[in-house]
Amino acid sequence: MECGQPALLRVSERQYLLRLPARCSPSETFPLLVLLHCYGCTAWQELSKYQSAADEYGFALAIPKGIANSWNAPSCCGPAKQMALDDVGFIDRVVEDASRKIKIAPSAIYAAGFSNGGFLASTLPSASRIHWAGLSMAAGHEYDVRAPSPTPVFIHHCSTDEKVLIDGCCEGHQRCCCGIGWHLKQCTSAIALFGAWLKLNKCVASHSLREPEGSACSVGVGCAANVTLCVHGGGCEHADWVDRFPAASSVLVFFAREACVVHGGQFSTTAYRQPICSCADGRSSRWCLDGTPGAARPDWHEHKILRQHRGGEL
Repeated sequence: MECGQPALLRVSERQYLLRLPARCSPSETFPLLVLLHCYGCTAWQELSKYQSAADEYGFALAIPKGIANSWNAPSCCGPAKQMALDDVGFIDRVVEDASRKIKIAPSAIYAAGFSNGGFLASTLPSASRIHWAGLSMAAGHEYDVRAPSPTPVFIHHCSTDEKVLIDGCCEGHQRCCCGIGWHLKQCTSAIALFGAWLKLNKCVASHSLREPEGSACSVGVGCAANVTLCVHGGGCEHADWVDRFPAASSVLVFFAREACVVHGGQFSTTAYRQPICSCADGRSSRWCLDGTPGAARPDWHEHKILRQHRGGEL
C-alpha cells in the first residue's frame, strides 16, 4: 500500500477504507484505529476528521462502511438494525483483512465511533473476537456497560446535544432521535456511564479538569485501565462533529500513550507538546510496538492529557 493514500477494499461483500500514515515504511508495524461513522454519515467523513492526527501519530486507519450508512448496535440505528446485520462480525473481518495487508500490532488495535458508531464501538469489548486495546465514543454509547476486563475508554459528549441527550435516552420527555432508548424506562447519563467505567476499570477515585472553550473532563485515578469523560460546551451540537471533531488529536494521544506504556515505553511530551515514547533496550518503533505487551498502564492523574487541537492544553 502507498503511504497516505486510502485504499477502498472489499471483505465479505462489503467495503472498508484502509490508510497508512503519510510518512511510513513498508517494514513498519502500525497501531490500528478503526473508525465507525454515524447514522447517515460516511467512511470518507470519518477519514477527513482523523487523517491529519493519524499522520502526526503514525496510526493506520481502517474505516468500515455501514449498510445504508448505518450500524446495528443494540440501541441504534436505521436499516442495519432493522436488518439485524452482524456488524460486529464485519468489523472483526475488517481488522483481520487489514492485518493481512499491512503489519499491525495485535496489542495496539483501537476503535473510535461517532453517534451510531459510538453505540457500536462500546459493544466491542464484550461482542468482538478482537482484543481492543482502547475505545473512544463520541455522542453515542450503549447504556449497558460491559467488558470482560478493564479497557481504556475516552468518552466525549456535547452538553447541548439534542439528538443523543447527555442525560441519556429513554421513553417520555427525554426521547432522542431515531428510536434510541425509546424502550427504556430509565435514562442513563454520560456521567453515569463514566461511573460505570470507573467501577469496571477498578479506579479508586476520579477528579475533574477544566479546559478552555467551556469543556470539562473527568479523569479516573488509580485505574487498572484509564477512563476519561470530556463534556464539550460552547454551544456544540451533534451536527458539529459530522465533518469536524476538534478532539481527534486528543483521541490519538490517548491511544498513543496506551500503546507506548503497555509495550514498555516511557511516555513524555516536549516543550512544544509533542508526544515522545522512549523505548527500553534500544527498540526503535515509534510506540515501542516491537516490545512485549504487559507493562503497567499509565495513570492519567499523573499526566496531563494533551489538547493538540487549537494548541490548547488541558
